[in-house]
Amino acid sequence: MNVKKLVFSIISIFFNYCFNVIRPNSDPVVMTTCGPVAGLNDEGAFSFRGVPYALPPVGHLRWKPPTPLSKSQGTCWSGVYQAKSFGNTCFQRDPYNSSLYMGSEDCLYLNVYTPAINRSTRLPVMVWVHGGSLQMSNANWPTYSPTSKLANETNIVYVGMNYRLQAFGFMALKELADVSPTKTSGNYGLMDVILALKWVQENIQQFGGDPTNVTLFGQSSGGSIMFALLASPLCQGLFQKAWLLSASPVLNKTAAEAFKDNEIFMKNTGCSDVNCLYLLTAEEVTRGVPWDVYPYWAMSDQGDLPTNGHFDGAIIIVDGL
Repeated sequence: MNVKKLVFSIISIFFNYCFNVIRPNSDPVVMTTCGPVAGLNDEGAFSFRGVPYALPPVGHLRWKPPTPLSKSQGTCWSGVYQAKSFGNTCFQRDPYNSSLYMGSEDCLYLNVYTPAINRSTRLPVMVWVHGGSLQMSNANWPTYSPTSKLANETNIVYVGMNYRLQAFGFMALKELADVSPTKTSGNYGLMDVILALKWVQENIQQFGGDPTNVTLFGQSSGGSIMFALLASPLCQGLFQKAWLLSASPVLNKTAAEAFKDNEIFMKNTGCSDVNCLYLLTAEEVTRGVPWDVYPYWAMSDQGDLPTNGHFDGAIIIVDGL
């Protein structure tokens, strides 16, 4: 090797080490607060799929705020996390056959798509909140989510997260509030999105993004979530802009009203206390939801002219008052 080639090799190694630049034909590895993650070279950009951002909300973590992963608590992964396949879809009724079920309660994963892995790039960041009536879909639904190709074409870093849906994400019950440290219940899906936004603040610069230039965008119920987050003091500093598409701004159901409305859920499950609720299977929880009777969680009126007294909108609630 001549002197010029040797000098060039040393400079190249130094540059890659200091600025975390990944060559286009190599597997990307990025350090996060919980450890390194390995992704994919994908459609002219890089994708990191199924990165966990919280402990699985199962067992007695069901119907509780999400618990962030923590090295100090020993809840992070060891070695390099292989972020090459999407995480579990959150448990839901099959969108094509409501008598069938799909997904898992272990579903708090996010995806990152970036055109360049370089801390100094500081590209704009767009965080996608998927729609689906707060009942269905996920962060990687085909043709309905960001992709590596989009990141490459727009030169923007994209993030999308799964958040708990239907009863797991939004059931507000007095029985749960009574045993909660904050004396509140419901809006767990909102808390998931907030925790994912905190993850973005802590990690996105490692993926080439700018944590001070974050746009939250979502459609339908994803936009409704954004209305709630825009009103929440818990979101201060987590994003700078919001882009809402086809979202309902009517979020005026109080916790006390929702507790009364959702008594039918307790009746349907046959439970009278929280211990019973924790022992229910995911299917039993879902079958207990009042889909087609008041308060009409199925939202079946949205595709037709509104029926007086039918659509209630009590899934996202006003709590903490």
